[in-house]
Amino acid sequence: MEEIYGKLPLNSAIEVEKENRMMSMKSDRSIGIWMITSIAVVFGLLTIKSGGSVLFIDGTFREEAGNYVGKLSPEKLHLLRKALKIALQLHEE
Repeated sequence: MEEIYGKLPLNSAIEVEKENRMMSMKSDRSIGIWMITSIAVVFGLLTIKSGGSVLFIDGTFREEAGNYVGKLSPEKLHLLRKALKIALQLHEE
């Protein structure tokens, strides 16, 4: 273990190589973390903007806020009522 690797002893050369690999891995991770963080921040800001538009600005955003599901046809409405009735019966048992 005391062999010379360049000017460093072999143990020191191995340690230097390990540190270089760790630094390389950290820089790769940091790029990925920055990308994910940036996407999360942009998504959060857009969520706040759209929520603020519904809450604080009169207009189409506020009018359409409740229309996510859209209008149900009578057949679908009947099926939904039937499913809710069954769910309530199961919950009571």
